[in-house]
Amino acid sequence: MPWELGYFDGKSGGRCAILPIFQVSSPAVFQGQEYLGLYPYVDVTNGSIYIHKSASEYERYLEWRVKKNYYTTNE
Repeated sequence: MPWELGYFDGKSGGRCAILPIFQVSSPAVFQGQEYLGLYPYVDVTNGSIYIHKSASEYERYLEWRVKKNYYTTNE
C-alpha cells in the first residue's frame, strides 16, 4: 500500500486520505502507524463524512474535495 498511497497523493494534488477499517468498534481517534500518520483520515459520524488532519482539525468531505490542494486552506 505505501506505493499506491504515494502515487495517488502525487496525482491528486495532495487530496488523498486514509479510510481506516476496523474489525471491532473504532477508536475515538485514528492514529496512523508509520507513514500513515502523515495523511488525513476519513471519519463517518452521524451519516456525515469528515476529513481529519488531527483529532481537533477536520472539515466536511465535500468542502475538502473542492479545494485545489488539501494542504492549503484558502483555495
